[in-house]
Amino acid sequence: MPLSSPRFLNPIALTSAVILGSVPVAQAANVIAGPTDAQFKIANLPDGNYRFCSDRPPSDVKRVSGVCFRFQKDGEAITGDYYYPYEGSSICLTGQVNGNTVSGQGLERFSINSAPPDDFDQTSLHDWRPEGFLEIGRGVAVSDRPADQKAVRYRSALLNLHNFYQYNAGTVLPPSRCNLPTTRAASPTPDRENLREVGESAFYNGEPIYLDETSITAVGDQEYRYQTLIGVPDRLSETEYRLDCDNLGTVQVLRSRYYDSDGDLQEVEVVNRAVPAEQRDTPYATPSNQRYNASRYICDAYAQN
Repeated sequence: MPLSSPRFLNPIALTSAVILGSVPVAQAANVIAGPTDAQFKIANLPDGNYRFCSDRPPSDVKRVSGVCFRFQKDGEAITGDYYYPYEGSSICLTGQVNGNTVSGQGLERFSINSAPPDDFDQTSLHDWRPEGFLEIGRGVAVSDRPADQKAVRYRSALLNLHNFYQYNAGTVLPPSRCNLPTTRAASPTPDRENLREVGESAFYNGEPIYLDETSITAVGDQEYRYQTLIGVPDRLSETEYRLDCDNLGTVQVLRSRYYDSDGDLQEVEVVNRAVPAEQRDTPYATPSNQRYNASRYICDAYAQN
């Protein structure tokens, strides 16, 4: 008579390995521990690669069940894909684990035939899907190309992994970071004589913010577009603006581009939003008056009085 399986199993850290010369073999999905909360917490697991799912399949089914989270753990840092195995929907999450909860940010990519929901920019946390395990909020459209908006970066994400089951890690590795594919390198840095320092970046630890005077373009009566950049000579980011010299209290943030340490474009954040030039309690504000300083200079130097 076969022995019955224990109700709770001890957690096991697994990593995928490839042996030179071996032929990859499809690996059945098996529950090896869980559920969480009963005997262990994800925060207490050793560092490694893991796969957890919300449901346990029938004993004769060797595949994952429910919604799953495949991730790598390094101390409290977590990076992974939260996904529906038989549907294709997924969000890449990066953040910190506390008990069985992961808090951080998420990146959702959309196929060529799909688009972000109309309310992706809600500021309050709300359920990503009806199951309610993942809550997201503060979404912004991002892309690897300025004209494309096929991804959303959620600045707030909260994943509840209570009562999830640990499966064997499988042969698919979790992501190492949540970025869009690299598409091109940063444009050449303008000559120093064409850069005017207008402030400091809080996000980049006080790096100077420069107005690129070669980018200033008249687009209407008293209206201009311009670009600021951070990182000289090694580019970190660029942001495009539109301003109306008849209203220096606000400025239109068009988009920002972010680069990696090799100078390759990693992400384009599409904003298209008017923000106060000096107010500091908005998602796009900085502790300096860099937007006002840039606008004031452009209007004084270029606008017709």
